[in-house]
Amino acid sequence: MKKYRFIIRDARKRVLADSNIEEVDTETACQAVKLAFLLFTSKHGFQPAASIRLNDERGVELASFSFGTNGRH
Repeated sequence: MKKYRFIIRDARKRVLADSNIEEVDTETACQAVKLAFLLFTSKHGFQPAASIRLNDERGVELASFSFGTNGRH
């Protein structure tokens, strides 16, 4: 298992989540983070504009994606 760190920020760059996870590979880590974000927001009835960054354990950015921001974050 590989260690990853993800950071979720809203459109104003405030940190909504900053956590570490362990997954078998980068693709699985990306899917896990997106699914957790979508489940959390749907459970609470909202989806803020947000960006998610996934880093490896050394801090190297592996992936970045956004929800509801039209590419602006």
